[in-house]
Amino acid sequence: MADVEKTSIKENICVVNNISMIIKSEHQSDNSNTDKGAGDNEDTESIEEQPLDIGEHYLVRRSDDSWHPAEIIQTRFNEQESHYEYYVHYEGYNRRLDEWVPRVRIMSSRFDMSDHQWKNNERNTIELLDQSDRKITRNQKRRHDEINHIQKTYEEMDPTTAALEKEHEAITKVKYIDRIQIGKFEIDTWYFSPYPDEYGKQPKLWICEYCLRYMRLEKTYRYHMSECTWRQPPGKEIYRKGTLSIWETDGSHHKTYCQNLCLLAKLFLDHKTLYFDVEPFLFYILCEVDKHGAHLVGYFSKEKESPDGNNVACILTLPPYQRQGYGKLLIAFSYELSKMESSVGSPIKLRVNRVFDSSRLARSPSIKYSSE
Repeated sequence: MADVEKTSIKENICVVNNISMIIKSEHQSDNSNTDKGAGDNEDTESIEEQPLDIGEHYLVRRSDDSWHPAEIIQTRFNEQESHYEYYVHYEGYNRRLDEWVPRVRIMSSRFDMSDHQWKNNERNTIELLDQSDRKITRNQKRRHDEINHIQKTYEEMDPTTAALEKEHEAITKVKYIDRIQIGKFEIDTWYFSPYPDEYGKQPKLWICEYCLRYMRLEKTYRYHMSECTWRQPPGKEIYRKGTLSIWETDGSHHKTYCQNLCLLAKLFLDHKTLYFDVEPFLFYILCEVDKHGAHLVGYFSKEKESPDGNNVACILTLPPYQRQGYGKLLIAFSYELSKMESSVGSPIKLRVNRVFDSSRLARSPSIKYSSE
């Protein structure tokens, strides 16, 4: 055990030293460039604006100022700010942390992944925590991976799951929408969502919290909010207690609203497949009610006719409201509906389990509150 610990510690020390050397070299290069003339600086700036190679690895500065190797997935030119942006995947981390970053957060030189075991580096941390000879239980390991956003490798999955994951990843690899404004919340998105046409390529979308219409421009959003007469979900209110309200919305009667709800949900769910075919589903929408209206908290959907007797098809609590018991409330409500219908149901296993995993991984720093 001691030998394993020493080896793991040495490997991590080497990793830190190598990153420090690369960063130091980069800074020395930057300092030497500042000593050159104005013409040289112009050449340096033009080089920095040249696109990096897709598929290559570089050290990227994360939002917490730590450096981590990442793969360049996609590139785009930001016309508003006149610079390139790069969509990066941090090695060994969940795809939810993939993000668009400016060129200044990326080291100039490529990073050689063959010299380091980056994908297992986070798991080595568990071994380092084992110094007192206590065993890490399976639940503790799972919790560690969830907190640190460690993603399972394909080798850890069964062949069928691995094949499905690869196909899903290829389709939803690039998340263009970085954040949304909905009500008083500005929220960082987690996953790709197939918003149509140019809406799906915007860095930010503005969404009306009442009718769920989505917009590309803030001025359009503000005008819409001044004119929108909606103050609650469509359908009928079937539950009210205090400031909490639940509305039943039929996908066949309110198709556009339910489609917009599904597109919004996909921004925070990795494996959601229902977007546009909403007619066979009922949606139960949980809201917090105040003098301004009914504010969307979360929802679950269920099939009108389920051959397997499932009482939940999909469920989501929006990030600002997670870890407050709303998910449990929605599940409990779904079972009460089943009792009223004299049916014994259970959630669709795969989809609901993944949704709850997302709920447990919610991070409050991804939410900003509007000052208005």
